[in-house]
This record gives sequence, C-alpha cells and structure tokens, in this order.
Amino acid sequence: MKILHAKLLLGSMLITLSINPIALNAQGCVAIRHFSSCVGNSLENNLLGNGDLQIGMNYRYFKSFRHFRGTEEESDRVTNNTEVINHSHAWDFFLTYGISDRFYTSITIPTVINARSSLYEHGREERNSTFSRGLADIRARVGYWLLDPIKHSGGNMAVGIGIKLPTGNYNATDIFYNVGPEGSPEVRPVDQSIQPGDGGFGLTVDFSFIKK
Repeated sequence: MKILHAKLLLGSMLITLSINPIALNAQGCVAIRHFSSCVGNSLENNLLGNGDLQIGMNYRYFKSFRHFRGTEEESDRVTNNTEVINHSHAWDFFLTYGISDRFYTSITIPTVINARSSLYEHGREERNSTFSRGLADIRARVGYWLLDPIKHSGGNMAVGIGIKLPTGNYNATDIFYNVGPEGSPEVRPVDQSIQPGDGGFGLTVDFSFIKK
C-alpha cells in the first residue's frame, strides 16, 4: 500500500503580534531564523480516536553560508573567507491527543542549538563564533478532519488553528571579540537569526492531507 503524505507549507500562515510597539529599521542580508514545524503532522493523526494519545519527535538541521544581493550571489564572500556561517539544529517534541474521531489537539515543544561564525561581528580582525541554545517558541493547536476518517480511510484533509507562545529566549547573549575598548571582548545579544525565540505571540493556520 502506497501512502502519500504532503505537508503544504505554503498553506500555513504565521502572524506574529508584538506585545510592545517597536521601531523597525530596514536591514539587508539577514539569515532566516529557524522555527518549529507545524504541530501534530504525522500520518496517524487521522486514526486517533477519542482519548488516543500520540507522541513524536523530529530533527532538522541546516547550514547557511551563501550571500545574495537581490538575485545575484556574492560568491566572492566565500572566496575571501568573509561569509557568515550559521549552523542550526532543532528538535521538535510533539504530543497529539484525540478529542474525537475528527477533532484533535496538539502541542509542539521545540529546542534548538545554534552557532554563528563571522568576521564582521568580531571587529573584522578574526573569525569567531557565537552560540545560543535552549527552549524555542512552543506551539499549540486544534485540528479537524474534514471527512469522516472511518468512511474515507483512503484520503482526508485536516485544517487547524493554533497559537505560538513567546517561550524562547529572544535576547540570548554571548561573547563578541575585538569590539570593546581597545579591542576587548563584550557580552552582546546574538544575531536574530540564531535567537531561540522571537518574543511575540502568534497565530497559525495550517492544513494537511493524506492519500493512501
């Protein structure tokens, strides 16, 4: 039996709401910050009955080091050893509970370990690294299978709505070298791309489908 499971990321929407108003300034060349995947995204969701429980975990890793200006890659950054290198590891632990044959609720608890290597953040004299780790932003949601799982065991589609909580540290710090008086090291917030959290509440809307 062939099973097709597609998670349509374009069908997911995350809206982050800031608690306090802040001034925003335009930036260039900012690496994306790692975030947890949609919660409760395994195939067995449509098989959960009232009171059933499912526990799972997934792991993701990515490395970013290429720089672009618009659509043009600045390949000389790698050649000249001036590129910024991010290594991001993420573990998502999720729990899904069947409220009924069609309704379910899920929670995802993400943890991260990040490293960022650069020249320009350390006085442009030598390459050094900064690190962050810990709990990221927890997500919880409720979902609903549009078709009766018993009558439509060959395929189904679910829609869900949830909330993202600001549980991850959004002001993690580390040591930056050659930046203080007379080139001394200083403790500063790490780049936003390796902060475990973003400091805001969020709403999520997602959908997924299965085909057997």
